[in-house]
Amino acid sequence: MEMMADSPEAAPPRVTETTDALLLADPEDRRALLDPAVVDVSHGEGIPIGCLGGGHSLFGRHGFQRLAFEAAPDMGPEYEEPRPAAPFAFYLFEGARRFTLQERPALRRRVDETASEPRPVTRVFAYAELPRAHFRFEEPELELGLVLSAFSPLIEHDLEALTTPVQIFDFSIENASSRERTLELWLSHVEGLEVRGDVALSADARGELAFLAVGGRASRDGVSFELRLAPGELRTVRFLLAWHYPNFRTPSPVAAAEYRRYYAARFADAAAVLAVARDRADAWSRAIEAWHQRFRVPAPMKRLWFSSLASVITSTMLSDDPYFFAVEVPHEWVNTMDVAVYANWVYLVNWPELEKWDLEQYFSVIPRGGDQKGFVWHSLWSDAAHYAEEPTFLTRLLRAHLWFDDTAFLERGYEHAVDAANCALARDSFEGLLNSKKGNQSYDEWMMPGVSSYVNVTWLYALYALEFIARALGKNPSVGGEAPEMLRRKAAETLSERLWTEENGGYYRCFFRTPGSSEASVPDAVFTDQLFGRWVLLIDRGSAEVLDEERIRRALLTIYRNNLLDDPAVGFRGWVNGMLPGGKPDMLSGYHTRTCWFGAQLDLASLLGAVGEEASSLDVWNAVESSLHEHHLAAGEWNRSVDANGRAVVLPEEARKDTPRFPPYPRYTSSWEYLIRILGLTLDAGKVYLAPFRTLRFSLEEVRLAGVTLSVDVTPNYRRALVNGAPVELPVALDRNAGPQRVEFLT
Repeated sequence: MEMMADSPEAAPPRVTETTDALLLADPEDRRALLDPAVVDVSHGEGIPIGCLGGGHSLFGRHGFQRLAFEAAPDMGPEYEEPRPAAPFAFYLFEGARRFTLQERPALRRRVDETASEPRPVTRVFAYAELPRAHFRFEEPELELGLVLSAFSPLIEHDLEALTTPVQIFDFSIENASSRERTLELWLSHVEGLEVRGDVALSADARGELAFLAVGGRASRDGVSFELRLAPGELRTVRFLLAWHYPNFRTPSPVAAAEYRRYYAARFADAAAVLAVARDRADAWSRAIEAWHQRFRVPAPMKRLWFSSLASVITSTMLSDDPYFFAVEVPHEWVNTMDVAVYANWVYLVNWPELEKWDLEQYFSVIPRGGDQKGFVWHSLWSDAAHYAEEPTFLTRLLRAHLWFDDTAFLERGYEHAVDAANCALARDSFEGLLNSKKGNQSYDEWMMPGVSSYVNVTWLYALYALEFIARALGKNPSVGGEAPEMLRRKAAETLSERLWTEENGGYYRCFFRTPGSSEASVPDAVFTDQLFGRWVLLIDRGSAEVLDEERIRRALLTIYRNNLLDDPAVGFRGWVNGMLPGGKPDMLSGYHTRTCWFGAQLDLASLLGAVGEEASSLDVWNAVESSLHEHHLAAGEWNRSVDANGRAVVLPEEARKDTPRFPPYPRYTSSWEYLIRILGLTLDAGKVYLAPFRTLRFSLEEVRLAGVTLSVDVTPNYRRALVNGAPVELPVALDRNAGPQRVEFLT
């Protein structure tokens, strides 16, 4: 089941009911993992295993590959190339029978020159419940049940565990024969290793790898166990692989400094990592299982949320400054503003300090004077795309403040926010709106010359954000010589006059072509992401005043009807970035108008839910998840394009940016925002408000959001609510400082 970067039609079996049940099973139930009903799920060419910001490998049917213990994540065209065999692999020996536990030969072991060459097993089955991965090795000749469960301690709200550079491999072996067996299980390296007690090491000037078989032995070949198994006996053994490469460079050609890894402050070498991991691996395993068990939600939600951790594992770098680098793989850009505003929901929900560190890096590089005062980079230190990122920065800053409720953090960003608003307006404007005569914004090859809905809906919410921030700090800023509120109201009138149309159900046009602007593109296109700015600030309880909410609802329903691409012939249902009125493909604008970007579709799902259109919202969400087929760990920038005949196709101009792609493009981690949406969670200075979906049964157990630990049970068609057993009014209002809260929504 090889993943082909340009062949999204290849779709092995979907998750079966049996497998879904196993995703919720106790990971210690080894016999359940031996169930032959387990099929290949979401693994493509492998499953990423590793920490945040410090390295990973991909393990799958071909063993270890795409090793990134010392380097930046894969980028550029090389991610499409076949991976060479790694210098280490798992082996199983029984007398003269010798197997490598993968589907192709491994590199020959160093001291094994006279023995027969280990041969691959017949088949490796796999499924992922990140940050854990499961593999079942099939070799009829062996008469063994053989399963590997692997994980790294990627654990919610635990930065220390999250950044520990180690992989844990638990092998379960069942003797399915009627005779006693003696087996050797190896994690072996092709080079001669240094042996220190029960640890085997491979080291060079850049760093080291360390191998441990817990309770086993170490040699110059690697680490191993000898197992004697009675008929029917099941044994589980554990291998650890740790690494220590303390220095790194980001892939950015501009941010060229050498950084020291975050984990290097805690660990002197790889052996020190193993010492900690040996003691804490079981606790980490239980914490991962508890994290999964906190969410009792429909399977498509859980699949996408946890599968999107593939991007966290493969696309991040973390220094001890601390600087958090999120790489826009396969591009070289880091901390890209228009990607992170979507993608960083995974961090806000699970590791919120990383969002704060990311924004504080922007504070450090936004110019405070000169011609570029207030300019917000598209990517840190590199503005290759020349986008207008200032409105996105302003809305993202308010979103973060609402989440953290941290006045000191807001103070650090305030002057940058004022400068950014003034910079954006001064660059070019039209009747209070931001103008771009060429039409650059975040949709790359789709120009929107003049005033676009994408940029200017966000601009209105950015001005609102500046008003909010100023009130919170007791400040009185001006933008272009006006108070932000006055400018916002004027800009809203222009937006309504120039971009709103009552035709086709009502929507904000893609753009209005201002005098002197390029002739590119079609102004009346229906743009799926036109309300992006509203989406960024859905958690703000007061932001409904910025645009008319009834117009927003009508626009969303128009997008939902008009931009749908439903092609049963290839099993695809999704929403195209831009379609002409009447649901006609826009073949006249740039080709990115015809693609189905993940961020835009996930925005649409959440926005529909926020206006009470729950059935439509869930339809969009489920369609996005279903469109990935088995490629949940290998999502591209979009999941299909539309041709002139309305068929779902791979985009001819950029076929290799379509799903599937590894490493995954980070924007689909915005799926974590849908957790906020089904809760109907909004915030103000002192409270958290909950108004969950009324049509969905779900529960959460001790999930920490915006500093509050919530246990929530939702019964469909609820009419009343209890907080810690006491009746309260709807919507539920919770004090942010009141400690853990149990909320029940009941009929």
